[in-house]
Amino acid sequence: MRRALDNVNLAADKRFATKIQNAVFGAIRSFDPTTRDRGVKEAQFGVLNDVALGNTAGGKCRAVLQEVEFLDNPRVDVLLNTEPNAGQVRTAIARAMAGAIIDDLLNP
Repeated sequence: MRRALDNVNLAADKRFATKIQNAVFGAIRSFDPTTRDRGVKEAQFGVLNDVALGNTAGGKCRAVLQEVEFLDNPRVDVLLNTEPNAGQVRTAIARAMAGAIIDDLLNP
């Protein structure tokens, strides 16, 4: 999510990011209760630039860049890639994201 400086719909982006963050965190936590919620952050990533997305007048285009976990952490690598239920973990994350996006579309 981009900062207010160049984000014409910061409040909507924050709500959207929070929905996705909460859903993904819950999915991961159901497999790894020790996972940490690092929360929603603001940054000026080019892929979230409202003007580049065609959102110049406070339109309804919301954007979020989700960093799921840190794969350089060996425990996370095992959880998402080599553990016997890694496929279930990845599926749960994908479903959590999809559910949050659908919820946001239905309840903006």
